[in-house]
Amino acid sequence: MITNEKCFGGAVAVDYEQFKRKWMKYYLLGWRFWGTLFNMKQGAAQFCRKSIFIELQGYDESVFMGEDVMFYWRLSKFARRNNGFLHFIENPKVITSSRRFDKMSLWKTFLLTHPAFILLTLRKKSFWKDWYEKAIR
Repeated sequence: MITNEKCFGGAVAVDYEQFKRKWMKYYLLGWRFWGTLFNMKQGAAQFCRKSIFIELQGYDESVFMGEDVMFYWRLSKFARRNNGFLHFIENPKVITSSRRFDKMSLWKTFLLTHPAFILLTLRKKSFWKDWYEKAIR
């Protein structure tokens, strides 16, 4: 796809390793639904042309959560304005760790993944210490 000069970038579907907490799989399936509905693509496997990344000024480093989704929205708008398109690769999926969701408390998981909480705090570093500074390894 990227060999087509009208393809400006895209993303690869993400899946998780097997969860220790079986219910987490279903919780994140809900996120997959919302992600499809609102064109949210994780940064774990986004790609775009270097010239476009530079023109869009890359990721907004003042955002501590969701900067990848916000970049993808800007990339999508850019592609539409310039008669281009983005390509979403459904398979193979990028497999990422489920460790954070297996070890984080239920309360923190729901809080830190709730859309309202994310929107209200995405530029406030102090709210994201558990996600970055105290990240579960």
